[in-house]
Amino acid sequence: MKVMDINSDNKQKGLSPEEPELQSKFSLQFSDKKQEKFYRELVLSDIATTIGLNHRESLATYIFTLLLVSLLYISAYLSTYFEGKSYLRTLLYQTILLSSVTIATSIIYYMFFIKETLSNHKSLYLIASYFLLAEIVIFNNVFVKVEIFPEQHEYGFTSVLGLLPMIYSSKFSVFTTFLMYIVINFIISITFLTVNLISESNTQKTIIEFFFLLCILLIESRTFYTQEYHLREKFLAMRGAIAPETKKNEDLSPKTDVEQISRAVKESIQLLPLIRRKESTKTMYLDKIFENLSRVINMLGSRNSIYSVDVDDLDKNLDNEDKIFLEQTCIGPRRSQARTSTRFVVRKTIEVIKNYDIQELVGILKRIGKEWNFDIFFLKDCTKNKPLASVGSFCMQKYHLDTSFNIIPDVYDCFFSDLEGNYKPNPYHNSTHSAEVLCSFLFLVQQSTFSDYIQDYEILASVIAMLGHDVAHPGVTNRFLVNSRNPLAITCNFYIDNDSSVLEMMHSATTFQLMQRNNQDLLGNIPKDIGILIRAMIIDMILATDMAKHFDLIGKFKAKMISSNSVPLHLADQRVEVMKIITKASDVGHAAKSQELHQKWTVLVCEEFFTQGDMEKVQGLPISMYCDRDKTDVAKSQAGFIKNIVLPIYESLNLCLDSPSIKEKCIDQLELNMRSWEYSVCPKRVHTLGMDPEENHTLKGRTETTIAGRTGRNSWATLVLNN
Repeated sequence: MKVMDINSDNKQKGLSPEEPELQSKFSLQFSDKKQEKFYRELVLSDIATTIGLNHRESLATYIFTLLLVSLLYISAYLSTYFEGKSYLRTLLYQTILLSSVTIATSIIYYMFFIKETLSNHKSLYLIASYFLLAEIVIFNNVFVKVEIFPEQHEYGFTSVLGLLPMIYSSKFSVFTTFLMYIVINFIISITFLTVNLISESNTQKTIIEFFFLLCILLIESRTFYTQEYHLREKFLAMRGAIAPETKKNEDLSPKTDVEQISRAVKESIQLLPLIRRKESTKTMYLDKIFENLSRVINMLGSRNSIYSVDVDDLDKNLDNEDKIFLEQTCIGPRRSQARTSTRFVVRKTIEVIKNYDIQELVGILKRIGKEWNFDIFFLKDCTKNKPLASVGSFCMQKYHLDTSFNIIPDVYDCFFSDLEGNYKPNPYHNSTHSAEVLCSFLFLVQQSTFSDYIQDYEILASVIAMLGHDVAHPGVTNRFLVNSRNPLAITCNFYIDNDSSVLEMMHSATTFQLMQRNNQDLLGNIPKDIGILIRAMIIDMILATDMAKHFDLIGKFKAKMISSNSVPLHLADQRVEVMKIITKASDVGHAAKSQELHQKWTVLVCEEFFTQGDMEKVQGLPISMYCDRDKTDVAKSQAGFIKNIVLPIYESLNLCLDSPSIKEKCIDQLELNMRSWEYSVCPKRVHTLGMDPEENHTLKGRTETTIAGRTGRNSWATLVLNN
């Protein structure tokens, strides 16, 4: 969303600055019916504070006035009864009817504004209750005596005293527009005149009271008009920032400082046009402020910078264990990364499926990119534990990368086979996981608008990066390597002088080392400038999988979305930023899979964690959070991981891609899985997954694991692993 300048916007639409998008200056109605409806709902909600209206205060004033009027009239009727000027039937009629409507009105306000009951007819109910109460005040007059109780004394209580405070206090608590305010109160005034002319013998007194009432109505209507006009101006100026937020769509993900700064600066920019019109003598200074603030928000959204998160503020309900896990996993050394952009664009080719050596696999492999819950475990069985090589070779032909970049089948077949052979038989970080990540990546690209922009060389880089992003993974975390002073961590620390991205750098180096072997260089026939670009992209995407960079990447991406509400995907460097987020989403994508697939992956990742915890115990190292098989509550850890890590990634990504498929297949499934885990959490702990860590991570037989003490054939917390 671009920063909005009302004056320039109106000039383009042929509207004057004084009447922005209003149907007419008299009615103050918006020409856009949706905006008109949203404005009226806004006035009767707590979000009204964003346009300078204290809704709660106006509501309290009206309720207090209503109760005061009711008490005043009931007291007056009681006094006439004790003085003998009226009978019991008159008293009951007047007080019970008045009290009933007052109570009913209070209930309406309680349901709508205290209980926050949702209704499309809120304004109608409020106006109806106001009109009914006003009519009862008018009809509680001598007219009642004459028409209903003719045998009783003629006595009434003037209704002007009740109508005037109601007319004054009903603005922005009952009525949202001055036009509606005038019409309803004019009808009430005419009713007052008619009833009193019939019941009062003193016509002169009635006429004077009517004109007095009409004058007050006109004065208050003028005040209402002025207030509403300024409120609608503010609404137009801030309509990009104001949104009907509820608890369901509220963004509860961790906020970086830059996000909050961007939102504050953007709101200030949108308010400046209003200040500029009122303070014409300060136009020169205000223009300079507007220019400076615009430059700041563009810098925050487009430049690489340090985006940090205070762990203590991630979530008010985040417990100590989840905080420790995030500190150990997602908060790491930070360094800015510079990237040169390029204007080189390779043509995008049409998807072509060639004939495969194994014909029976074509039907399975064709689902890649189209089916989110692609069963990689089934493909693993069909290919005799070679899912990476099968998926990689298929994608080279599916996206016509072999002919586009002059790569013969023997070259990429040898490379993918060698790459798969260098994956260790870890429970989780193995070649099956890398093939799964590529399938998820291609689905997120193909089922979104990103497929209209991604180029052939970017697809090639993505295939290599996804399949090589965990190659030679030892089955332990960066934190373990650093704490245990593993030679790999010492080597990386020597070169870069910190403990950042130890594994990810090793994965990148291993991928390119394998590519340098004879007859395995996929980039050998590609022009050097494109080869350099592809290499940089591969490294960027692999390094993006480091969880220590999680909040840096997500914070920067969300800040960019806040500042512009869109990413210019036609620019190559901007596509790389999005591809890094897609990579992160794909790497943790098992949490968004169907419950059956998610259960399988959860068992595998937990066993790998627990094996690391066993080694930490043996070496006397601090046990990493959620790595102690004797104390870890798996259901709780998975629920926290989805809530704090995975769900914010997918929600942020879909702000850019805006894909119904991602919303339905991924985000909705994430919320379902998270609720299922949360339901499964109980005080008991999982003690073991029944796997022997000395078996060199080889999973055999059938292991049934009960998470958090829940058992049962249909229990979501019971994970069944078949190997």
